[in-house]
Amino acid sequence: MNEANTLDALFSDEIIKEIVDQSISEDRELHQFYYEQKTHILFVFHIPDDWSSHHLLQMFVPFDALYAVVMKHDDTGQSKGFGFVHFASRYQAQMGIHAVDGMSAGRKRLRVAFKKSKSQNE
Repeated sequence: MNEANTLDALFSDEIIKEIVDQSISEDRELHQFYYEQKTHILFVFHIPDDWSSHHLLQMFVPFDALYAVVMKHDDTGQSKGFGFVHFASRYQAQMGIHAVDGMSAGRKRLRVAFKKSKSQNE
């Protein structure tokens, strides 16, 4: 049996399909874990009062942030001084932390960390 036939036998369509199906299943499980644990969401505090959600998002766009929200008081619309930034992956969020944590914003220094899950807060 020559080398090409050996490779064809090792990588038959059935075997390749099984490998791809397993990989997709593992990716789904990993995505579900990260989604449930919210490990791709950053908590940002010491946000200047005049910042909007758009301004916060712009700080993290270079790291592929998906969206951001600055939390505001319902009655006054004033900023609460913190917000959240969402990413598609934990890696992108980690890059955002590395670049933005401690950055000067007005008279404050931004503090950035992964959002804790409810079970971590208990």
